Amino acid sequence: MGRWDSLSFNLGQFTKLGRDVNLLVLAGGAFSVPFGYLVVIQAIYLKVVGIDEGTIGIILSLSTLTMSLMTIPFGILADKYSRKWILVFGGVLSALGWVPYAMFVDVSAFYIASVLMGLGNATVSAQMALIAEKTKNDERTVAFSLSFVAYMAGSTIGALACGIPDILAKEFGLDVVQAYQPLFLAGFVFSLLTSMLILPLREGARVKREMSFIPTKSRKEIAELSITNSLVALGAGLVIPLLPLWLFLRFQVGGGELGVLNVITNALMAISYLMAPELARRLGHVGSIVSVQLLATIMLIAMPLLPSYEIVAILYVLRSFLMNLSGPINSGFMADVVHPDELASAAAISSSFSGVTWGLPNAVGQGIGGFMFKAGMFDPLFYICGALYAVATLLFYAFFRNRDRRRLGNRDAGSEGGQETEKSY
Repeated sequence: MGRWDSLSFNLGQFTKLGRDVNLLVLAGGAFSVPFGYLVVIQAIYLKVVGIDEGTIGIILSLSTLTMSLMTIPFGILADKYSRKWILVFGGVLSALGWVPYAMFVDVSAFYIASVLMGLGNATVSAQMALIAEKTKNDERTVAFSLSFVAYMAGSTIGALACGIPDILAKEFGLDVVQAYQPLFLAGFVFSLLTSMLILPLREGARVKREMSFIPTKSRKEIAELSITNSLVALGAGLVIPLLPLWLFLRFQVGGGELGVLNVITNALMAISYLMAPELARRLGHVGSIVSVQLLATIMLIAMPLLPSYEIVAILYVLRSFLMNLSGPINSGFMADVVHPDELASAAAISSSFSGVTWGLPNAVGQGIGGFMFKAGMFDPLFYICGALYAVATLLFYAFFRNRDRRRLGNRDAGSEGGQETEKSY
């Protein structure tokens, strides 16, 4: 029992973080609420209003492409001037991105919305840098875990709203556009709330230095993280954004059922993030990430082979649970190996889900996935995605296995000096 007791929720470690970290966590949770339903309903809504799968793929990829192109400039500006105000600006841009969905049914308007949302998402690296800046080495995985818990909690709340359009259409006779409109308006409100939560944040003066487009103090670490993230991002782009549409078309399940599925997934992921710090301490950052990603890859490859929605749904939940469990561990690991002066810039380049080396391949994958879906060739994409995941995971192990051992050795030394030498620049 002792082994599993130590892996249970040590909630006390999550209550020792400061006021500013808590504000950042709350802001991330608020920001995630509308995206909890957008990831489910977006492709379905666009299909229902008459847009073909190829164009849907472009609309989805445009947001990611915009994010990837702007995340480095925003990261550099955040490091040099103000991480806080870059985040506030990002919340406002995201809010504006919901307006075209609420007011128009037009492909051009959806393109504009994707660009605005991509610009808003491009500022996320500043949040990661602020959390790292305001925590000590031994607090970072805890802080990132709490941040991911808040994000999943917000996404879960949002996913619960996926069935609202069906209810409005059935009970009040609203057409498709009218039924979805309240969700798009709510997205505008929650994005503005994000900026309001960031405003009270206290930020120290930035150290004046020359601006560099590419960080130089952590060049090797950033390059290696970028290679592995790019492969995962390309694979994810091929399949993940269109999974709700695939389930909708293959098994005839609506937004309400898919929303429930996402609620279960997000709830389990939120719980798992509470265990992430202990998992990282036991298996190391690298061991944890490699283990969960390989298991998730096997489940992804199995999904198109199964005829039952119930079994596919179980694999869908477990795959998401495992693949995303590595998120806070990955963020904590990156914060440890990157020079503190370059945290936002490094996150802008190589962070999972927000860095440019994630965004560009992911955008390319979404475009390819959309057109292959339109051509009726979606199932092979699962296998291509799985192969890319496997290669990325094995490369991550090859790059960082020795770094993980050094971290474990420093931790076991138990001295202040040992903790300091965890960070390699």
